[in-house]
Amino acid sequence: MNRKLKTVSTTLVIFIISLLYGATCGKPKKLSDKNDNGQQLQTPASRPESKTPAPPSPIPLKDPVESIGSLDELISIVEGSPGQLLVFDLYADWCMPCKILLPTFTALAGAHSKNARFFRVDLQRNPDIASAFRVNSIPMVVFMKDKEVVHALKGLNPKEYYERVITMCGPSIPAAECRTKLEGTL
Repeated sequence: MNRKLKTVSTTLVIFIISLLYGATCGKPKKLSDKNDNGQQLQTPASRPESKTPAPPSPIPLKDPVESIGSLDELISIVEGSPGQLLVFDLYADWCMPCKILLPTFTALAGAHSKNARFFRVDLQRNPDIASAFRVNSIPMVVFMKDKEVVHALKGLNPKEYYERVITMCGPSIPAAECRTKLEGTL
């Protein structure tokens, strides 16, 4: 038994060494100055020097959906955003419809980031926020403007419903007018 174990571990060590040195099927690959199509490869010494500088690396884009971690943070956002439409996705990690809504919500945030600010709130971690919004079912998307809730959509809805609220409550439309426009449309 001990001899078998020693043979297996020796075989394993040989296999790992062969992988490290690039051997395949027992035959080491021959290094060549030609690619698989027979074309000549350029070595660093044979490459022509480039006079153009490398393009700058792209700046990473900011995520269009922000997470809120406390009631104080929510209050700060609501009070510090006069005239802006704020869209809150109220969810829980265990909620399957919430998971289904996430790609739609993220797409809306990307497409409408100039018209509104988008936030996600995990209600399981923030029960005080759930109480503040009087949440009785999730997912729930709440639209706020000028410190007032202008509309809320519960459950899963077609993407067009969310877009309709966003376009009807755009940046230049007051909260009262937004609420009036939305009455009876959704």
